[in-house]
Amino acid sequence: MRSGSIIMGIAAVAIGAITLHQRVAHAKQLPPIPDGVQAVDGKAIYLKSCKECHGVLGAPTKASLRKYDKIANFTDSKFFTTRKDADMLKAIEKGKGRDMKGFADKLSAEEMKAVLVYIHTLHHKE
Repeated sequence: MRSGSIIMGIAAVAIGAITLHQRVAHAKQLPPIPDGVQAVDGKAIYLKSCKECHGVLGAPTKASLRKYDKIANFTDSKFFTTRKDADMLKAIEKGKGRDMKGFADKLSAEEMKAVLVYIHTLHHKE
């Protein structure tokens, strides 16, 4: 029984290390914030501009799923493995299809990058 607990603990640590490595790999795709520049709060922007459709925690609301059949679910880690940060940033800036309007006229480049960094934190650990 005790060896089973140890094995489960080791597995949990290994999974945590893999997840951390994946998050670091995603973060490396984004350009670094220059020294002396205050980081923009991507969570606050997301909650103001994105949560209505994409949900508070990154999973689209039931109403959004009924209205938009291809809406992104940021809680699914597979979403991030099939998209590059540059493509997601472009979607935030210019919009996506007929349903998502772009934010280029509402958010600065730094704010859009901050939102992208924040949505990376929303996927579930596997």
